[in-house]
Amino acid sequence: IASGEKVIYASLYNGQIAWSQWGGNNWEIFFWNGSRVYQITDNSFNDIRPSLHKGQIAWQGWDGNDWEIYLASNLPSTIEAIIDQVNAINDYIQSLPNGAFWNNPNQRKNAFSEKLAEVIELIESEEYQEAIDKLIHDIRPKVDGYPKPRDWIVDSGAQQHLTEMIDTLIEDLEALI
Repeated sequence: IASGEKVIYASLYNGQIAWSQWGGNNWEIFFWNGSRVYQITDNSFNDIRPSLHKGQIAWQGWDGNDWEIYLASNLPSTIEAIIDQVNAINDYIQSLPNGAFWNNPNQRKNAFSEKLAEVIELIESEEYQEAIDKLIHDIRPKVDGYPKPRDWIVDSGAQQHLTEMIDTLIEDLEALI
């Protein structure tokens, strides 16, 4: 993530990492959301000791006179990464062959797309619990391999992969609550 650079004070939470990294003239705060690195600070003083928790980063910054505490909350990169996960689930479903579906594969693919678009709308509206509920009660039961209710996806490999993707998404959403 940050090899070859001067890096100190890493903080790990829910598969994401925040750290202080030398920026040429001073220490800055960086954040990895599981897929991309973002520079959180870019200023003329030292920012160190980040602490990452539930989509927020707190850190110390030297303002020239004394140490201050700063906070970045509801990191857009966290939301962006979660929406990327929803899109990855939809892309995976859309790429499945027709034989992976029970009955009416095109209709099932369209219905999954609509349901996942609703999840994205809930996330963008910061209605995280509602998005979790939709995933748990409406989408996951259609792919989980249990006989009731009848799964829309019947390929066991696809069921396992989708269940893992959905469970990871739910965990990431729970971290925002």
